[in-house]
Amino acid sequence: TVTFTGAAKTIGGTTSTTFPNISIASGATFTMNNSNTCTTLAFVASATASSLTLGTGNPTLTVNGALTIAQPSATSITTALNINGGTVTVSGLVSNTGTNVNARIVKIVTTSGTLNANGGITFTSSVATNNVIDMSGGAGTVNLTGAMTVGTSTLTAGTANSTFNYASSGAQTIVAYSYYNLSNSGNGNRTL
Repeated sequence: TVTFTGAAKTIGGTTSTTFPNISIASGATFTMNNSNTCTTLAFVASATASSLTLGTGNPTLTVNGALTIAQPSATSITTALNINGGTVTVSGLVSNTGTNVNARIVKIVTTSGTLNANGGITFTSSVATNNVIDMSGGAGTVNLTGAMTVGTSTLTAGTANSTFNYASSGAQTIVAYSYYNLSNSGNGNRTL
């Protein structure tokens, strides 16, 4: 496991890196300006704001296993994966862990970029504002393959042409969110 620690750190270069498991430490804020791969990506429960941001050049991050974001350990704190204009592809489950304490926020943000959630999404907090998929900043896309299991999580679709695409070849249940564009690229049955 490689642990990212420290504030305002940048990952860059002209070649990509294949990381083993990546752990984002409490208070770590990293910007990734090049394309990389990792086995898994996990954000620990943080007492201060933590984030991984895809930066300039619209890089890609390929996660060959699970993406796990732990809810912060203190209130009024946000832990965020900021995809922005880049692309994150996760082969395993995208999920959160932690308590259901209000104002401990887990957020995934796309602006014009893409989240490919190929192993499904599980956000199970009973506090809607704690788990947020924020697509309000532009024409971002979420491609969901597999199930989406949510408690009272929030999808912020915005008004800038974002698209949530149910992409499984098998059956999927469409979650009752307010979407900007709702798409179905898979050929399986859909349940509303």
